[in-house]
Parts: sequence; C-alpha cells; structure tokens
Amino acid sequence: MNMKVQPPTLSTFKSFYEFLQGEHSFTISSHMLADVDGVCSAFLLKSLFPSARIIFFDNPSKEARAVCGAYNLEYETSLLIDPSKTVLLDVDDPALIPPTHHKEFLALIDHHHVQGLKSEHRLSDPSAPSTTHLIYMMMKAVGIKPSKKQAELILLGILADTNRFKSVENSQTFYDVGELFSICGKSYDSILSLISDTHMSTSERLVFARSFRNFRLLRSPKDDYLFIITDCEAFQSLVADRLIECMEVDFGLAYAPAENEMRISLRSSPRFPLHLGTFASILASRLSGSGGGHKHAAGLNIPPIPYKKLEEEA
Repeated sequence: MNMKVQPPTLSTFKSFYEFLQGEHSFTISSHMLADVDGVCSAFLLKSLFPSARIIFFDNPSKEARAVCGAYNLEYETSLLIDPSKTVLLDVDDPALIPPTHHKEFLALIDHHHVQGLKSEHRLSDPSAPSTTHLIYMMMKAVGIKPSKKQAELILLGILADTNRFKSVENSQTFYDVGELFSICGKSYDSILSLISDTHMSTSERLVFARSFRNFRLLRSPKDDYLFIITDCEAFQSLVADRLIECMEVDFGLAYAPAENEMRISLRSSPRFPLHLGTFASILASRLSGSGGGHKHAAGLNIPPIPYKKLEEEA
C-alpha cells in the first residue's frame, strides 16, 4: 500500500533512537541479496547498538560483499529470523523478503516509495538518498558525531543508492556529503573504488550479452528519449544497470523469470523525468504484484505473464 510519507522530524528521530535504546537485544536485517546500502546500514546501526546481531536472509550482493571484505565486517545468514525482534533496513516491499516473514517487524528504516510491511515503529523518508543517510540524520538528532569508519559507511550507502550522486532528490544531501568526507578524511575516488572495482563474472557477462538476442529499442519522437526493454535469464538488476551505463539509453527495463513470478528491474538516466519508484509501484499494482524504488532505479515482482503483455503495459 502506498501513502504520502512525511519526512521525519527531529522529535521523530530522537524518539526512534530512544526506542531502540530500550530494546536490550535485537536482530538487524535487510532484503534478500542485500545491496551496499542495506549492508552498510546494518553495520552502521550495529555500531550504535553493539549488542545487536546482523543476520541476513541470504548472502549480500557482490558489491556489498566487497565492502564487507574491505572492512572485515562479519554477518550471519539464516531464514530463521524472528520479525518481532528484527529491525529491517532498506526495504518495505514484501516481495523482497521471504514470504514466511510477511509479519510485523520490531522496526523498519527505509527510504523507498513503498510501505507494504507492518511495524509500529517506522523511520521512513523517500526523499532521503539512502538508508545510511536516514541513520546519519538520527545520529545528528541525538548529538552523535560519526567516527571515520561510520562516515565511510554512510557515504558508501549514499554513493551506491544515488548512482554516484546522479539521482539526488534533496540538496541537503550535498552539504551532508561534504561534512562526511571532512570527517573520514578520504577522497571521493578512494571511497568510490570500494564499490566500483567489482567486475562482472563470466556468468554475468554471458547473461548480459545474451540479453540482446531479444530486445525492443524504442524512441520518443517528442522528447528524443531512448528506451530498451529486454528479457534475460537472470541478473536483471545488473542488466538494467548496464543498459544505462553502456548503451546510454534513457530508460532500461530488464525482466527475468523466477519461481512462480517475474522479476523486473528498471533504470533511467539522470535526464529522464519519470520517477521510477512511483511508476514501478503503479505498474506492479496493475499486474497484481508489488514494487517500488527510487527516482532512477526501481524494481517489481509480478505473477508470470506473457512478455508481450508486460511490454504493452510498460
């Protein structure tokens, strides 16, 4: 269910922090195949509440694992997570967690345009550039200055989820980023290198190459936008990313079949005006699925339908 979300106030941040302080022990988790923002948010929150345990549903993404390796960050994986004792980060879409966990969570911290999971304690702001930034704002509200390592984790989440600042919706982000770079004392390139030096595996390269066997290239005569819609065997998120980066189109949609569903990733260029998170939510609702995301990156999961119908709806 989507609704208008008001940005958290100073009082909201303080109350949320105090609530977590009152919880003697809890689990921290994120969505399946947790990305850089999800993983950095988890370790940032744990640095504030050391007694918490980080347990992901499965192994994080390749980029996120690279960050864990660089900082020697350790986590557990298990499907035996108790939602009532779990703070869920960087996700509010039921499609991105196991169906067995569609229950009420202890708390949610997220910045997407979807509110589909239950929790009485929610810290949400779709205008925030990342979940790490939301936690940073909570830290500022209670007077906690980030350490160098915390500043780097916050920056990594922002860099990853804004596609290197290409999809920033709030100008305050740039002031905060300057402050964080000042705290950590590192250059932009050195932080970026932690998430940009991961090359595609052979399997990923094969899937990306084969995604061009059956694609549609469309052009908007009025605005001169270029669109690519393609099917792939897997790695739909990676394929959608590469469509924008390598092909320089304005809108990329990649879809892949999964067990009893179709998984779709959407990406767009900075000049493309449509908010993909809102579009994904509307499209998913129309096709009996769920979805959401950011201005230039989003995703949705829907029941299996003919590819032609998906292309017509999109």
